[in-house]
Amino acid sequence: TTLTRVANDPTEGLLRQREALAENRIRARAVIVATEPDAVIVSHRMDKVFFPERAVVHVADSPSTADATFASRLRALADTAPTYWYATDVPAISGFSFAAVGDIPFGERLFRVVPQ
Repeated sequence: TTLTRVANDPTEGLLRQREALAENRIRARAVIVATEPDAVIVSHRMDKVFFPERAVVHVADSPSTADATFASRLRALADTAPTYWYATDVPAISGFSFAAVGDIPFGERLFRVVPQ
């Protein structure tokens, strides 16, 4: 029936959405515990999970290592507040190192952004 499909669809059903919300709470808790209250989280995904507990900067996609404008903005941000990168892997942005932080669930990672 339609009701069964609405509840049980493995990608969009109500039961899957309930699981996704629970997973997001776990993600948020792990990041909040690992970061300072004034930290900024930079991410191209999951940005809404950390707001409003942490300031978030959404990047549309992984930026190019040659993007000088992005690098200068990231440096200004890191000079102003503790800055973290949330992703599945360390970004390759010249002029920065990214130190892995904490134990983040679901195969995702949190990195402290360190200007070089």
